[in-house]
Amino acid sequence: MDYRPNYKELEEARRWKEEEAYRTYHPARPGLSHMMPHLLRSGAFTAGAPSGHVSAVFQVHRHDSLDELVHGQEVRYEGPQLGQFHKRVLLGLLLLAAGRDADVTLAFTADEFLRSVGRDVCTSNVKALRRVLSDLRAATFTVTRYAGDSGEVFGFISEADWLGRAFTVTMSRRFASALETLGRTYIPMHQRNLLADGLQTALADLIWATKGTMIQVADLAVLWGREPVQLGREITHVLGKLCAAGVLTSFRRRRGKFEFERATKHSS
Repeated sequence: MDYRPNYKELEEARRWKEEEAYRTYHPARPGLSHMMPHLLRSGAFTAGAPSGHVSAVFQVHRHDSLDELVHGQEVRYEGPQLGQFHKRVLLGLLLLAAGRDADVTLAFTADEFLRSVGRDVCTSNVKALRRVLSDLRAATFTVTRYAGDSGEVFGFISEADWLGRAFTVTMSRRFASALETLGRTYIPMHQRNLLADGLQTALADLIWATKGTMIQVADLAVLWGREPVQLGREITHVLGKLCAAGVLTSFRRRRGKFEFERATKHSS
């Protein structure tokens, strides 16, 4: 006869799995801080041009690794395809929300916000900001930390309204606090503003967040759905841009991989 654990044993096993998951990500706020690195490597933010609707499950990597997966953990995403400009706008909102102790409503003009995220003030960028905010409002993620976990469901923002160039955005403090817990997961805005949205910002964030000094082109090709040879050529050019922006001090290309040395990290 097969042994069946009792409720107490099952509950102890569940608590152990949850604690082990928390230790993996060294969170200051249990259950929240691991969201940012999960999303960074999930593939939800494409390095190319976003289009269409996405309903997908992404594997989860350890908080400072690009190639080491965590068993039993995943990110499920439902919503519009997100790109690097979505990430830029999101980080701009999080900077405005910094230091708040509860859910926050942010009021700003398109002109001041676009300048803060390094974008020209023009009609096309104002329209792009409206479109991106609509996409972020529709995005829904579920992060599971261990096998059998029901998952943590969240969105980036709960409301986004505008009248002309005056904007109001409401976002959960739960999400804003996650970035502060791992505040160095993304490159600071003053350096991001020196880079173009796309492969430059996507690669800069990965390098900034991981602990290694080498990246395999094959790993990046899988993450971003690209052909490795062409991607390798593009990365050579991009790494030069990252050196100019102060993200790296040097890099060297070897067969199928890149070795690099990071610059000293400074806060935004």
